[in-house]
Amino acid sequence: MLKNALTTALCLACQNRVAPGFACAVLTPEYDIQLFHGRHTYHPLSASIAANSLWDIASLTKVIGTLYCYQGLAETGVINLETRLGDLLNCDRFPDKSALLLTDLLAHRAGFSGAIDYFKTKTSKEAIEDAVLRTFLKGPAGGVRTYDDASYILLGQALEQLFEKDLASIFKEHVFTSLGMKDTQFNPVVEDRKMAVPTEWVQSLSTVAQGIVHDENTRILGGVAGHAGLFSTLPDLRLFCQAYMDHSSSKHALDFRTHHYKDSTGTYTLGWDVFNPRTMPVSASEGWLSHTGFTGTMLSVSPTCRAAVILLSNRVYPQRTKNNEINALRREVLDLVIDSLTSTYPSPHV
Repeated sequence: MLKNALTTALCLACQNRVAPGFACAVLTPEYDIQLFHGRHTYHPLSASIAANSLWDIASLTKVIGTLYCYQGLAETGVINLETRLGDLLNCDRFPDKSALLLTDLLAHRAGFSGAIDYFKTKTSKEAIEDAVLRTFLKGPAGGVRTYDDASYILLGQALEQLFEKDLASIFKEHVFTSLGMKDTQFNPVVEDRKMAVPTEWVQSLSTVAQGIVHDENTRILGGVAGHAGLFSTLPDLRLFCQAYMDHSSSKHALDFRTHHYKDSTGTYTLGWDVFNPRTMPVSASEGWLSHTGFTGTMLSVSPTCRAAVILLSNRVYPQRTKNNEINALRREVLDLVIDSLTSTYPSPHV
């Protein structure tokens, strides 16, 4: 019944041109569903969405790569909730950044002003990284939460300095290889690009981005960053969700998701939305963690219910539009799954 309801929702979304294609997975004690619907583009002869379709997962990079690495560092005692950015990254020239707690960066409470288009004036990785360090903080650290990318760019820099490796190698060694995520990668190699689902027309490249990262700042950063840039498949993301749930009861996993922050738009924890009414239904107001990506992606997990929902789309093809329709679909899909959970889990809590 759940599979039929999800199929109907995806079919209607395709008909309404929310996106050309969708992939959806549901993992609960009762269901293990994977659905593929639509095509790479609106052209009737374009490739069909399949298990090996490679998606630009945009800001899911934050939780799948960066946050997961920092949780691993906490579990091995390298960091704790009081560790400051300056303990990992040589940024003494910028005392306001050096003093930032990693937890404030992970929770988007460092004081950055939100989305910053560094790519409009910077033309190299070094220039953007320097610009982030020089960016004026609009408010005190630990204050109001403002969703941003700059915090995760810094967190990515810190990982590179700590491990003395590039971020792509760090994520591959500490996340993807250990979890069996064989297709997840930055900068897909040429032979994989034909499996990449196209995103948006890029004026500067005079082409639609296919296997080229959609996020403009990440593109200047060489396609590799702590906030965006990863490409992945539905089966790989399912593996991540399974691993996340399997390790969800450890002390450090609990520490990373039980620090809740509220603002005028919802409730959040380190890296995740706990409840964001724009993208999550009211039924998810307790016990769920969720994150979305600008290209049209979503990953939601309930450790207590041992349930996960993945929704992938290329809603920015061929040109970005308002995200009202994809947010409505995100809420609908997650609500259908929550409604299907049995009374075994009457009142889940994070």
